[in-house]
Amino acid sequence: MGKFSYYCEVHKDRQNIKKGIYFYSADRRNTFDYLRLISVSDKVWRQGPKGGVRITKDRSGPPPIKYIKKNE
Repeated sequence: MGKFSYYCEVHKDRQNIKKGIYFYSADRRNTFDYLRLISVSDKVWRQGPKGGVRITKDRSGPPPIKYIKKNE
């Protein structure tokens, strides 16, 4: 199985996490920092080992079910 990369977008400062876009790799997933980052993020997306991107969290509405195929 390939390694996934995750990106988290935070729209405003929350719980000592500044506004911005954060990156972490799948091997860091079980840390407390990861869980706090996910909880305060407005959008989270995952990039697969072949480059495909999937939205996993989106506070503005339900995330798409399939991989994103164009720049949105």
